[in-house]
Amino acid sequence: MKKLIILNIIIGLVLVVVNFYIMLSLNNLLGLTYLLFLSLIFVNFISIFMMWRKHKYLSFYPLVISLFFFSLLGLSGSIGRMIGMYNKPSDPNSFFNEERKQELTGIAEELLQAQDEKSKRVIEKKLKSHHLMVCNVDSYANIVEFGYCRLRTWSRYIFAKDELPEMYSSKPIITKSDILDWGELATIIKTENDPSKYERDAISFMPEIIYPFLLENLDKEFVDKLAGLPSIENLDDFLAKNKAMPLMKAFDKRDSEHENLVISKLSKEEKLTVIEVLNKHYQISSKLIENKNISWRPSRTLEFCGYMSLSSSFQVNKHLRQLISGGVISIIDGAGHLKVKPNLSDKEKLEIEWLQVEIMNTVYGNLVAKTEYWSNEKTKLANNWYFYKY
Repeated sequence: MKKLIILNIIIGLVLVVVNFYIMLSLNNLLGLTYLLFLSLIFVNFISIFMMWRKHKYLSFYPLVISLFFFSLLGLSGSIGRMIGMYNKPSDPNSFFNEERKQELTGIAEELLQAQDEKSKRVIEKKLKSHHLMVCNVDSYANIVEFGYCRLRTWSRYIFAKDELPEMYSSKPIITKSDILDWGELATIIKTENDPSKYERDAISFMPEIIYPFLLENLDKEFVDKLAGLPSIENLDDFLAKNKAMPLMKAFDKRDSEHENLVISKLSKEEKLTVIEVLNKHYQISSKLIENKNISWRPSRTLEFCGYMSLSSSFQVNKHLRQLISGGVISIIDGAGHLKVKPNLSDKEKLEIEWLQVEIMNTVYGNLVAKTEYWSNEKTKLANNWYFYKY
């Protein structure tokens, strides 16, 4: 009995200390200490029945000791995390002081003025001492976003040279910084909206919705040029040539190589033409929300092409629910097709345009990723600086 009690005290102390250092370093191994401790408690519980005849109530001692140290485990984790977060990006109160604000403002302004990727990479190295990475640089909107991730939680710092507007108060404009993967454009055109030319599970865009629009608004010669570009390599073939490469890294390398190939074949004027066409698609005149392949389900979520729906937590679904309840958009049939009311106010026009941008972020797959920056639901740290977590 004495040895078992001493063993519980030693194991308890060790796990409490280990848990403290895990949380101090903001490591993801937190669950391991709890799992080990729960195993210890279970063993002590079983030992009660084995030792009852000889030790009676004393057989509860190991269990009581392990439960006591289990409570200390939670306390040590809280203290370790509090110390570990101090002066780290996850705690803006201690991290974002005046000196750091000036340094990060200088880095953000340099990134906005950088002319090429090489210059940006040199500037990004200055962030290392601040434990931050660059998440987005929007030279058109004069916005830079820095990020820090620990314990599966992102802390984001936004520099907005012109301050952030309120939600849906400004006109959406798609710029080159909103184009995620130019290679996706060629892949979209190659489908020809013909199911025999693509595998549904292998694409992230909705050709039924976007291909007819692109075909109508892009010059035929340019469409033919895109269709003639090399296709993205089959993943199995790519993996066969890169056997030692991890799967996710192989995905990124394959997509990057294809995008660089497509970019090398496109002129600056052709890219600007594509961006101009994409900006036409969110306008009210495009009637994107009224497309026959877009519908509103009884579960109060959008469905695309009859097979793809988004979680109700997506902003586009929250936004559409508000517009439906406000009478701006109505459901016109049992299939859930939608209709925008006539005679919209200026505010309602902006709301519809932003809703269609949010839809484009889904139906265009990896081609369009328009990031929306609003002052709502963000903490203002100082002039031009905002913070949020997710």
